[in-house]
Amino acid sequence: MSGHYLVCTACEIGEGGMAFLCDFVVEENIDLVLTFKVPGSDFFSVRATTKSVRKEGKSLRVGVLFKTVTFELKRQIRTYVAA
Repeated sequence: MSGHYLVCTACEIGEGGMAFLCDFVVEENIDLVLTFKVPGSDFFSVRATTKSVRKEGKSLRVGVLFKTVTFELKRQIRTYVAA
C-alpha cells in the first residue's frame, strides 16, 4: 500500500489513536500517515501504526495508535471528546 491515498470514515478518536472504517485491505503493524479534521478545528497529519483490523459489515474497522501527536492535536481531541 506504499504511496497510496485512501479515503475512509472515522468512527472513534482519542488522544492516543483512532478507529476508522475502510473498504480496502489494511494489515496490522503497518505505518501510516493520517490526515483528518477534528470537528470544529483544523486539519492535522499524524504518523500512526495499525494495531487492529477486523471485519465490520462490508468494511474493515482499523484501529491505529498515533506515533506523533502534537500538544495542539491532543487539546483539540480532548475538547471534541468532552463536548
